[in-house]
Amino acid sequence: SMSGGDELSGTGTVQANLNTNSGTITPGDGTDRTGTLNIEGNLNIGSGGTLLAHIDGVSAGEFDQLNVTGTVTLNANANLDVTQGTTTTNGTVILIQNDLADAVGGTFTGKADGSTVVINGQTFVISYQGNSGNDVVLSANAAPVIAGVVASQAVNDTATVDPFSG
Repeated sequence: SMSGGDELSGTGTVQANLNTNSGTITPGDGTDRTGTLNIEGNLNIGSGGTLLAHIDGVSAGEFDQLNVTGTVTLNANANLDVTQGTTTTNGTVILIQNDLADAVGGTFTGKADGSTVVINGQTFVISYQGNSGNDVVLSANAAPVIAGVVASQAVNDTATVDPFSG
């Protein structure tokens, strides 16, 4: 369990549940070297906890990632802080890969599902249902999402128009 000022950074595997309530989790080296941190247990980012991630591109190895084998819970006031080294275009970055079929619980503060996140001048859309349906992803230059149902109805009326009547 992590608390005020604690930081867990690097690559490798944590073979336990990981809980943070004001600490920072950062895969890679915490600055500009990307990496994957595997968590063989549940991930719980609590109030004031932060995921700090770095993006250099959209290909595997070019962005930080948490790979979680348990549940993923983002509590109220869980923070996401992302830095970007280069301009990333037309692609998806998987920040949290959740290997189970369960949904991600909660959202990062101020970052509802489908909202935009601007990083270094680049606009991304965040999703908590991305990739395999339950991962936290950022998509650059994503097509707009249109919610709702479009219904069609046939029109069988006939009208006569006389352009010479006055």
